[in-house]
Amino acid sequence: SRKDQFQAVMQPGCEWLLGLLRAECDENLAIYYVSPDKYVSRASNFDSNATFFIGPKGVGKSAILKMVEIEGKKKGTRVVHIRPDDLAFATLADLKNQSPILQDANRNQWLFKTLWDYVLTLEVLRSEYPDAINRRNWLSSFFKGPYEISANKLIAESEKEGETLTGRMLQMIREVELSAGTPAGPLTGRVKLESAPPLASNSIPLLNLVNTVSKKMRTQLNHKYYVLIDDLDQYWTDNPTQNAFIAALFTSLTHFSRPPSIKAVVALRDNIYRVLPLIDGDKAPDRIIRVKWDVESVRQMIETRLRFKYIVEVKDIWGIMFPENAFILITKHTSGRPRESIRIAGLAIGIAIENVHKHVESDDLVAAIKEFSQERVRDVCADAQAAYPSLDLIVRKMSGGKKELSYAEIKDFFEMRFLEVACNESGSERYAWIRGYQDNVNGIIELFLTLFILQIKLGKKDDPKDYDPNSPPEITTDRWFAVHPSLCPALGLGLS
Repeated sequence: SRKDQFQAVMQPGCEWLLGLLRAECDENLAIYYVSPDKYVSRASNFDSNATFFIGPKGVGKSAILKMVEIEGKKKGTRVVHIRPDDLAFATLADLKNQSPILQDANRNQWLFKTLWDYVLTLEVLRSEYPDAINRRNWLSSFFKGPYEISANKLIAESEKEGETLTGRMLQMIREVELSAGTPAGPLTGRVKLESAPPLASNSIPLLNLVNTVSKKMRTQLNHKYYVLIDDLDQYWTDNPTQNAFIAALFTSLTHFSRPPSIKAVVALRDNIYRVLPLIDGDKAPDRIIRVKWDVESVRQMIETRLRFKYIVEVKDIWGIMFPENAFILITKHTSGRPRESIRIAGLAIGIAIENVHKHVESDDLVAAIKEFSQERVRDVCADAQAAYPSLDLIVRKMSGGKKELSYAEIKDFFEMRFLEVACNESGSERYAWIRGYQDNVNGIIELFLTLFILQIKLGKKDDPKDYDPNSPPEITTDRWFAVHPSLCPALGLGLS
């Protein structure tokens, strides 16, 4: 039978089955990537302004960057990766009190924009001129006379090995502070993002030098470049200085990423984007692409990966490899993100292998959904740990309760948590931050909606919906709420 056909692969030792589900890490991604025209074509097109691909964790942002890299290799386009370890954002918070510029990060975004120009230019130049002597000659050819000292400093920085990009920025900040003469000097004045204060700009030739190098470099490259920036959230702690640096990156790339030579592609989580102190951020809406997939596209993502490994027809996936209703059950217990659905499918395959089954059986799938649900509770709380420590302790208190709650019931739930903290109940000190919402119950309801812990129902008889923070429905006393179905199994609330 067709089921027996899969016996050879559905057995212990076939761990490679799980590997096919890790899209952004897979060199074969181009073979089974779904709908490249939706995002990848814009990300890889030098004539497209699409630069910032924004969405929640697991929506496929990294896969887009991986596809751009694959496309670049095919075309001979060079790829410059800016990785989390290159940024070392934690350093900014550590050194904030040592620098007057970092202490007033938002008002000095114009400077951080110039620093981004600087480090991005150096990264491209290091690829264009791998030999330090050639790089020095290129830089030296533009600057004589009053710029010579500043040029030598810039060249010296470009030749440092093992320095993080943030380290180079901090070195530039130190040079700027020295050039400005005093911490209370012109750099602390209120400025517009588009330009530095005239006095500061004229008195610091190093900044003028950076601007000149960046502009000239874009017109004199012998190769095309993709500049890929991913995982900005890895060391992100919602620190104001970090946010000012990332906001300045937006402004830098609107000028740095220009045809015909440079195309920057940035993957950024939407929760970070929402808190960035962007100045005039609406001036370039065509650069911001929100990544979102419909259910049918997610189904195709699973099917194409399984077809690639098994070399089978789609009709043999649902009903033979998996139970007939498997995809419906999978999607009911996710937030609609590709990685989540793919993860459940991978877990189900792994469990079927452990159980020495010829195909994924219903019990395998149910066990996979329950295991995934436990992962979701851990992931949601871990992602919010910096701002909301021990959030999992609050979420776990929903265990054994109702799946759907009225406004009054969800308000009672949070007021009980406020009371636990006020009474110093054992363990409550770990989530004492909740006191900040004591006079703003709607605020913590919105937080739980934004984190996909809850869904919103416009009325008691309406279907629950995922909350859209970009177009949020009003939270009123006639609303109803539902524990997110991806968390229900972990909280003992059953499957949907």
